[in-house]
Amino acid sequence: MTLYHYTSLYHLQKILDTGYLKLTPSGLLKPVAPRIVNGNFVDETDNYKPVVWLTDTLDFETANNNGLSGGIFDKTEVAIVIENATFKDFKYWVRWAKDNRMDKSWFKALTSTAPNFQNWYISEKPIPINESVKIIYRPDILEKLNNSPLV
Repeated sequence: MTLYHYTSLYHLQKILDTGYLKLTPSGLLKPVAPRIVNGNFVDETDNYKPVVWLTDTLDFETANNNGLSGGIFDKTEVAIVIENATFKDFKYWVRWAKDNRMDKSWFKALTSTAPNFQNWYISEKPIPINESVKIIYRPDILEKLNNSPLV
């Protein structure tokens, strides 16, 4: 199975520098008091069972419809390809959310704004990334990079 982790150019550089995809909030618990800190939404529930988010779909428009754009960073600029993913390491999000007893009303609220949630997967561990990882740029981003005088 091939999975994809969408991110921004800004975050891509951080991922490549650290050598892994880090754990982020899982959304299992409904936020209690969300606030913005350094351009990121944070909440006291963020550290509850953090995950790495992935999808089985390489489609930048679909990623856009899952709430990955519209913030300070457009997390639909780049897709990092995770090849040969196994169910041992990656879990289907819908099953994982149910297994972890996600509140049904919160599940409905979260999925109602993301029409492709059936394509989501998670990892409960950071995912190592090396120099040979395949990176796919959204076509307009690739065009900008190719036309940049710095490239």
